[in-house]
Amino acid sequence: RSAVGSVALGSFATVTTEFLPVGLLPDIAGSLNVSVSHAGLMMAVPGLLAAISAPSCIALFSHVDRKRILLTLLSILLASNLIVALSEQFWMTLLGRVLLGFALGGFWTIAGSLGPRLRPGREGVSATSYILAGVSLGTVAGIPLGTLMGEALGWRWAFGSAAAMTTLVGLLILV
Repeated sequence: RSAVGSVALGSFATVTTEFLPVGLLPDIAGSLNVSVSHAGLMMAVPGLLAAISAPSCIALFSHVDRKRILLTLLSILLASNLIVALSEQFWMTLLGRVLLGFALGGFWTIAGSLGPRLRPGREGVSATSYILAGVSLGTVAGIPLGTLMGEALGWRWAFGSAAAMTTLVGLLILV
């Protein structure tokens, strides 16, 4: 059960990170001296790259242990969050979001199919629903909390917190 919970928390962290800029775009744009529409690339670029990386992940890593793949993808997600949190220029922020795009496509390719592997038999469907519940929780709780934190402490803190959450997820999956 803890493995399913760890992957569900990974779903939460991934969705929260993916959509975190939405409520913070004006602050990010002002801080990095770009227009809000330019800062919107932080949303478009990862989505496009996720669509490209998902089938590539299936083709390239089908023979690799899924735990190793998840840990690698979470490492990329961590790097993405840290780069965004620490960047002083928009191109560097966008580079961090490029990494996110690759991690997203791979994560959803792997995580979406883990339920039956982690809980064989009839419990596999429940395990999948718990993993995918992380998406809903990230949408209704993670994004608003991240936005609230970003407005209160600054957008960099929101991404720093996402990095800390990603580290926690990686440690839980490792265990």
